[in-house]
Amino acid sequence: MQDRVEWINYDTLSLAIDESNHGQFPEIFCGVFSKRRNDGLNSKMKLDKAKKEKDFHKIISEVSQRAYSFLVVASKEDYRRIGYEEMTGIVAASLLKDTNFNFEYLRILVDGIPPGKGKYKIIGPVSEILGMDQRRILLKCGKDLDVTYPLVHFADGMARYLYRQKLEDIALNPNLKHLIK
Repeated sequence: MQDRVEWINYDTLSLAIDESNHGQFPEIFCGVFSKRRNDGLNSKMKLDKAKKEKDFHKIISEVSQRAYSFLVVASKEDYRRIGYEEMTGIVAASLLKDTNFNFEYLRILVDGIPPGKGKYKIIGPVSEILGMDQRRILLKCGKDLDVTYPLVHFADGMARYLYRQKLEDIALNPNLKHLIK
């Protein structure tokens, strides 16, 4: 098995996940996908969060050069039904379901989850939905990834943008996914 640090040299898809409005409903989880090497690497510079309309235009422009999907968690009932620790894995698997990417390795970047907490509860559902060996999936998670990793920054901005839209409008968005469980 190749050393995971060297994955960046192989056919790697990066998926960054962030949510809007954590703990208040509805929550919108957004996943942004990229095969660009630098998107999945730490930028070493602090990235500013999108707060103004012009900031959202820049985020939308960046995301349109990649791919994204999102889903809406409407109530605490989804957390009760799925389980709090299992939720991120189900969200990641749901965002990846039926995607048309070809890749050898998958790097998942999740903002906000403490490193090590429930790692296999995230990788397991993703591995199952993709039919992919868990050893080909790298998980990076932690606080403030949205201000240090460009792809997570885009996911954060897109989630914030979608949250500002009317639910009726985002329900028509072709990138909308649904929880698989």
